[in-house]
Amino acid sequence: MDTNTSTHAKVRKSLKVRKDRSLLIPIAIVAVVAIIAAVPLIWALNLHFEYRNYIDELRDDFIKGERFDTIYASYNDTEVHLNKDQASELFRMISISGMGKRCDPKGIPEDEGVFIDLGHGTTLFIAHTIITIEYEEEVPGIYLEYTYKDGRKYCYESEKIFFYNIENILEK
Repeated sequence: MDTNTSTHAKVRKSLKVRKDRSLLIPIAIVAVVAIIAAVPLIWALNLHFEYRNYIDELRDDFIKGERFDTIYASYNDTEVHLNKDQASELFRMISISGMGKRCDPKGIPEDEGVFIDLGHGTTLFIAHTIITIEYEEEVPGIYLEYTYKDGRKYCYESEKIFFYNIENILEK
């Protein structure tokens, strides 16, 4: 009986090992699918956090600039001092337009847009641009390039603001 019991135990142990191995394939498939699903989510969260950081820094710069009266814009070969109302309206327009479409720095010459010195080592450059959206449709919009104190840049395009809106704020 001892031999039968040990053979029976070996068979049972062998079946248990096979059952454990049979779970490895579904677990591996689930793990791969989870990783594939997580990558776009992580990418989107990173974009969101970068935008929130940009808009928070921009807000702080506008507040400091308004408080210390240090916001100047270069536009059409003239330098314009932005008063508190102009600065507030410009920031409000930029912040409510949303995240826009991230892009690389375009290298547009400063004389083709509005260069805003926010004081404290940060700048904002706004220029007219044509944006390609769904189905290769081209629409007018603006290009924004914010330069942090340390030289990093946050650049994006937005079709929700038109350059003439920026011009109207500066001409008030």
